[in-house]
Amino acid sequence: MSTPLPPVLVVDDEKNMRRSLQTMLADEGYAARAVESAEEGLELLGSGEFLMVITDARLGGMSGYDFLAKIRRQWPGLPVIMLTAYATPKLAVEAIKAGAMDSLGGRRSQFFAMIDRAMERGQKFQRSHTTAQHGLFMGGGETAEPALPDIEEWPEHELLAGEFATLGFYISGHPLSKHA
Repeated sequence: MSTPLPPVLVVDDEKNMRRSLQTMLADEGYAARAVESAEEGLELLGSGEFLMVITDARLGGMSGYDFLAKIRRQWPGLPVIMLTAYATPKLAVEAIKAGAMDSLGGRRSQFFAMIDRAMERGQKFQRSHTTAQHGLFMGGGETAEPALPDIEEWPEHELLAGEFATLGFYISGHPLSKHA
């Protein structure tokens, strides 16, 4: 008999979104615990084990970005998915610079480079669906996820500058640590 997976922590200040995510996760066989604030989420994270965290970027009280930074400091290997109803390229850039995708195995520079590709794919998808131009099998063409580009990581000072510009503090290091 296999050990059950720990639950997914869902953090969203909108009750309907919390319920929807819990239902979707349950339908896929995952247990979930849901709370309405980052502060409650941190309490739960401190008292139990979780498979991953799904959080809204905009929360009442502590923001999703601040919540992400605290998670990165205290539980660096814990995967976090940040959702927002207000998606813009600027928010994607801010999330990546803050380390939102660090646990996915790529480098921030690679994810940052993927923003333009993702936008192009999204625009292509929208165009094909609004003009009703579908492929032979209704797939609309390209279906495979694009691979991360093979590029070097940003220099440490750029990583830290991005964190500080987005969050107001550092999470993966400090500019003066090399002088200590």
